[in-house]
Amino acid sequence: MSEQLKPPYLRKADERNAIQVWLVDGAYIRTRMDEEFTNFGQHYRFKYIPQNEFWIDSEADPDAIVRTNCTIAWPKRAGRELQGERPKRGHSPQLPFLPPS
Repeated sequence: MSEQLKPPYLRKADERNAIQVWLVDGAYIRTRMDEEFTNFGQHYRFKYIPQNEFWIDSEADPDAIVRTNCTIAWPKRAGRELQGERPKRGHSPQLPFLPPS
């Protein structure tokens, strides 16, 4: 009998432009779902994440994520780039700072 997985959500941190930002249990994801899950992820890298969601490991440092220049605009930009459009130069809005829980 296969084990039923629990949802990894801990709390909704924010919502920007119809993208829900969730703090998730990264350790659970890495041990039960995908050992390749890093500090954050979105649908275009991890297909099990819904398209309108951005997941951040609850143990991750939000400032470190911002320093990596990760963006909420990825899904929109990735879609355009897949259709052959180039992103606008210098257009890279950053994730908002997420206060500690």
